[in-house]
Amino acid sequence: MNIMVISDTHGDISRALELYRQYDKALSFDALIHCGDYEKDAARLEPHVGCPVISVPGNCDGCHSRSFKLLDTPGGRILVTHGYAERVKESFTGLYYLALENDCSAVLFGHSHIPVVEKMGDITLVNPGSLTDPRGAMGEPTFAVLSSTVSGIKASVIKYYR
Repeated sequence: MNIMVISDTHGDISRALELYRQYDKALSFDALIHCGDYEKDAARLEPHVGCPVISVPGNCDGCHSRSFKLLDTPGGRILVTHGYAERVKESFTGLYYLALENDCSAVLFGHSHIPVVEKMGDITLVNPGSLTDPRGAMGEPTFAVLSSTVSGIKASVIKYYR
């Protein structure tokens, strides 16, 4: 199962659409996940992609409480959240425990606009960064690609090149 992960598009889906079309040819995505800010962007993408779009609201969508979805995959359960309520700008501890409580192998989140692929115990934490307002050391627009097989979940952050 191959999954494209984006977050924090803030009203601009042009790069997400371009990258989906480019990478879907090689990877054949089974899902596109949008980790919030703006959730309506996920709805705008859905008619243009050939797979289900899964999204969660972010703080810019007016969601200031814990909100998440669970996705069962061959490599284990994935938790999808924006990360605002879990205070991801301060620590990943809240994400880690939320994933543990829900028997997850991975957690996908946004909010900070900073790309992350990190292991905490047996849980893979993934923030795809932002295609429209990148932050952090990379300073480049980014998204993530996940591969979920019976062997586990692998994730990569990929830079957008103009």
